[in-house]
Amino acid sequence: MAVFFLLLLYNFIVASSIKLLIYPSNKVILGDEELITWSSMVPLDITTIGLHKNKLLIENIGSTKKNIYSYRWTVSNNIPTGDNYFIRLIGISETNITSITNSPTFSIRAMSNTEWIKIAIISIVGVLVLIFCCRCLRAKQRKPTLEKEKGLFVPFAATDPPPLESI
Repeated sequence: MAVFFLLLLYNFIVASSIKLLIYPSNKVILGDEELITWSSMVPLDITTIGLHKNKLLIENIGSTKKNIYSYRWTVSNNIPTGDNYFIRLIGISETNITSITNSPTFSIRAMSNTEWIKIAIISIVGVLVLIFCCRCLRAKQRKPTLEKEKGLFVPFAATDPPPLESI
């Protein structure tokens, strides 16, 4: 009986040992990249990552191998937008004990027109500032010469002018 109790206690500890550290925020944009990071009290042989909505598996996001506790997820543009999505991690230890945890729920949205306009405006302003800075830098690097400034001819060799009487 004591062995059974210890085994049950061990399974409970292992089953609750996986903890999400970094997960998607409350709003995720289609096409964005999200970092998912977790920790575990026991070494995990494999961890599978799934996207769920209302308890249904929507997409197998990926899996990691032994002792890898991080995954970069690119949110597929094929996922329907909506609310009540969550990430489910299923970790399997070396002793075939399964640990499961879920992220808080979040929504998946497409980038709105106002967000596209903001990005376009910021990009255009950035390019204009870059052009202005390059022109200013180029103007500072130019060294004006006397003939360009005053329109005077500057001889290449120093000679004395001929006397006025000989002309």
